[in-house]
Amino acid sequence: MKKVFLSILFLISANTFAHGPIRQTSTFTAEIDGSAEDVWSIFNEFSDMSWHPLVLQVDSASGGSKKGAIRTITLKSGGQLVQKIKKHDAKKMFLKVKTPTKDMTIVDNIEFKGEKSAVRTLPLSNLLDQIKVVSLGDNKAKILWKAAYIRGYMNNLTPNVDHLPELDESAANAAIKKYVGAGILGILKKFNKNATEDDVNLCFTTIPGQCPF
Repeated sequence: MKKVFLSILFLISANTFAHGPIRQTSTFTAEIDGSAEDVWSIFNEFSDMSWHPLVLQVDSASGGSKKGAIRTITLKSGGQLVQKIKKHDAKKMFLKVKTPTKDMTIVDNIEFKGEKSAVRTLPLSNLLDQIKVVSLGDNKAKILWKAAYIRGYMNNLTPNVDHLPELDESAANAAIKKYVGAGILGILKKFNKNATEDDVNLCFTTIPGQCPF
């Protein structure tokens, strides 16, 4: 079984200064005993996420599975995400999907430094997913799913001084690991019911180019 691989790299050398949100990137990969075409067909059905164990239902507003298509995801936890296809390339088996901050349901409001901050369905901002399926030959394929985002709190935070566990980088990273990791595992189980979390690899970084894809 493959172990989850976590690589944490920082853009700043000192953790003592207040700073605004830094873009986080989590790249998930997994190999599947199935053809790339069969795996891609799952992602290509934009209005169907029955494979995702955290999703209750999907409502497709328009566009089918092409660029500009919009879907509303209702999670079993009760929140919603409205997503839009930014790029769709069936030949390259590539999909880019954007989830703007405003299109994630507010599930709570917390007060911090005298101001109210919204906690959303996923406690982060400006999510951009890029998904690619690659053929490995011999009826095998590889999924690459890269999620780029920033933390939920948009103003400055001073590390080791300000404590905002609901909206800091750790909260955002944990939410993505849970949401995307569960999604990939759901697809793996369609091809191998014995698949586990150990079959999903994760590379996390704040520096472009440090992870595959």
